[in-house]
Amino acid sequence: CPSDRGSLDETSLAQNRPIQTIINKLLVRCSNASANTAGEADGCVWSNALSERATHLRDECSFVEVQCGLAGCDFKVRRADVAEHEAICEHREVACVRCQVRFIARDLDKHQLACKGVEIECPRECGKKVL
Repeated sequence: CPSDRGSLDETSLAQNRPIQTIINKLLVRCSNASANTAGEADGCVWSNALSERATHLRDECSFVEVQCGLAGCDFKVRRADVAEHEAICEHREVACVRCQVRFIARDLDKHQLACKGVEIECPRECGKKVL
């Protein structure tokens, strides 16, 4: 405390609601905003009241890193790039073009070895392909 030099902790302090209201109304930029050397924005261009920033970052900002939504994938990517990543993610579900069985993309090689719809060379070496 400035008056008696006693120690303070958060539980002994009172919140000044009028000042907090003023602060929450201050216009701020997204924490993912940045400017290049020409002064042009190359990050998030959002600006609004400070009280809205947490919601923007949690739900909207396309520059926030988020985890891939596919089960088993730990890859982190900007929210704006999630769809692009999920389209090529090894954890996405795909269907075999020959037998239509669905499986995880990273298991393609393993599936092709066991696929009942894969043509292979005839074991009698006649040159024909068989399933």
